Amino acid sequence: HALAERFEPDEICPERFHRLDRFSDSEMQRFRFFSGHFSMTQVNKIPGEKYVITMLRDPRERILSLYYFWRRHAPQLIERAGLAGPRIARRLSLVEFLAAETSPPRSAVKNAISCALAGGVFPGKGEEYHVGAPGSPKHIERHEVLRRALDALKQFHAVGFLDDPDALVQRVCDDLALGEPRRVGRLNTKEDQRHGFDPVTEEFVTPEICALLDECTDLDRIVYDAAVDCRERK
Repeated sequence: HALAERFEPDEICPERFHRLDRFSDSEMQRFRFFSGHFSMTQVNKIPGEKYVITMLRDPRERILSLYYFWRRHAPQLIERAGLAGPRIARRLSLVEFLAAETSPPRSAVKNAISCALAGGVFPGKGEEYHVGAPGSPKHIERHEVLRRALDALKQFHAVGFLDDPDALVQRVCDDLALGEPRRVGRLNTKEDQRHGFDPVTEEFVTPEICALLDECTDLDRIVYDAAVDCRERK
């Protein structure tokens, strides 16, 4: 939101969820700003020279935030918009959500950061990973998912962290001469009260939940720690 203010509305790509391939190259050429939940496969579809950034969050915190955000969706909003993830989250306890092998939630939980960075990768059952179209997936080894994710991390011009989003915005504005940035506010917080979203009570995080979170983020933790280490060395 802070960066989008620097562009005209018709320069901003409206797609935010994995469907950049619905635009032709010529259509995408007219956009100057892309922002969304994109895998590296999607990012690579954007033609021309690019300045690419990402924002990372502690992998375990990311999953807990996702679960409770999905649970906040009111039933009428879920059904009206056909939201599979929130529908499942409202039905499952946190333990059940973390242990589920259906997708969603598995594609949004099991090493989701690594899978997005690796590009076109999605988790299967157990420790299996696949790449390519869901209709004709190919097996990919865990170590290859991690290798691709770490390689992708090096391709970003800037990497930010949720504990200090202003640092990322400042870096981008400095690099691209976009002027002095405004401070970044927090959106979609659990304190937000808006139509279509219910209050939610968070569960006590038990040792079982901790173990499942660790299991779901073993690759993501390596990637996140590598990014943090790079920030600290700078």
